[in-house]
Amino acid sequence: MNFKEIEEYIQKKRQSSKAPSISICVFDSEKVLYANAFGFRNLELGLSATPYTIYGVGSITKSVTALCVLQLYEKGLLDLNDTVSQHLKSFGFDDSLVTIKHLLTHTSGMPSLGVAERIIAQRIAGEKSGVTNFDEFIGLLKRVNRVFRPGERFLYSNEGYMLLGKIVETVSGERYEDYVLKRVIKPLALVRTGFTLNGYEDVMTPYLIKTLPERSVFPNHSLLLPAGGLVSCVVELAQYARNFIVENESLLLTKQLLEEATRPHVKTNLPTLLEEEWYGYGWQVAKSFLGQTLVSHSGNIAVCSAYLGFLKDAKIGVALASNSATAPLAQIALYTLSVLLEKDPKKELSFVFLDELLDSFCGVYESFSGSTLVVRRSGYSLYAEITTQFGTERTALLPGKDFYSYYIPSYSGNIPVEFFTEKGEMRVLVERNLFKKISNP
Repeated sequence: MNFKEIEEYIQKKRQSSKAPSISICVFDSEKVLYANAFGFRNLELGLSATPYTIYGVGSITKSVTALCVLQLYEKGLLDLNDTVSQHLKSFGFDDSLVTIKHLLTHTSGMPSLGVAERIIAQRIAGEKSGVTNFDEFIGLLKRVNRVFRPGERFLYSNEGYMLLGKIVETVSGERYEDYVLKRVIKPLALVRTGFTLNGYEDVMTPYLIKTLPERSVFPNHSLLLPAGGLVSCVVELAQYARNFIVENESLLLTKQLLEEATRPHVKTNLPTLLEEEWYGYGWQVAKSFLGQTLVSHSGNIAVCSAYLGFLKDAKIGVALASNSATAPLAQIALYTLSVLLEKDPKKELSFVFLDELLDSFCGVYESFSGSTLVVRRSGYSLYAEITTQFGTERTALLPGKDFYSYYIPSYSGNIPVEFFTEKGEMRVLVERNLFKKISNP
């Protein structure tokens, strides 16, 4: 297969997002089909990224934590319907109601406390973490009021997976990271995967993306490990994911339990590029992506990000990672998978169509009277700067009835704005005033 189309899309997205680097690995149930990297793992030293560059993979870790819980279930050491308090005696949040399964599926009814986000922000800022250990975390948890009954509503919760990590420790008698090393990392012969960047070569330098990339620090913390503390490279992420699509028995878990982990259990309310997504045990599940079931998870910890996904029927997948939080890895993944399925992304993926359309709208326009209109985009929002003989006005263009229609809000009523092409050239009609595009951004 020719991967040039995918490479061009990655380069375009890397540049527009200001991501220093993006690494990719495409795989099937047996082998790596393609691996590459674009940009720099360290901008200051000019060090190129590779498919073996180690990144923080964030919430992809949740699938590993869920797998550990299922291993303990397989051994008969716990039941998914056990209440959390059966294994964590200090747990005080609806002791008799919240089960391990509720935590796995983010349905405990517990709202997000923002603990992980706060720790990450404080680490990046060089400040002391407000919550330093598990006992302090439990103390904070006990002060929270339940929002919904357990099982009633999906509420994505890093805190829930922090609790699952402690359950793994309590039941196994081992530290969480030691258990993962023995039961997941070593059986798969992963040598560039763990919970620290120390001791490896070819490691990312993390960056905060502001006007320009700004060198930062990796915000690791012991409390965050089960929810988002794993580090790895895209080649080894692919090696891990292959266990979920391999034909023969996995090294990690029975096929029946792997199937249970990747089965849709509860509908999510997470932002998605697809029509709808569900949650399994540590995995998101899209029931119909171009006629396939897509199992995936992304991760983002402010200075690095990752994506891991695979198609259960076609048995192909993609792993991506970046040393920034801005790289649109989910978009790149869906684009890559659509090309692998021999589909046209521009026809099949609405965000690809919308990206190209909005880009075509951007530029400098001029009217017959000499007024100018400059259209810019930020994400999927459009902004206009209109200059007439009376001065310059800056405004947002709000979406109208279709992709080509917008309006400018004003005190006297909405001013219609309509984009269209004439003889291959872009035009825009602002109420009665016609503007012709004279240059691109």
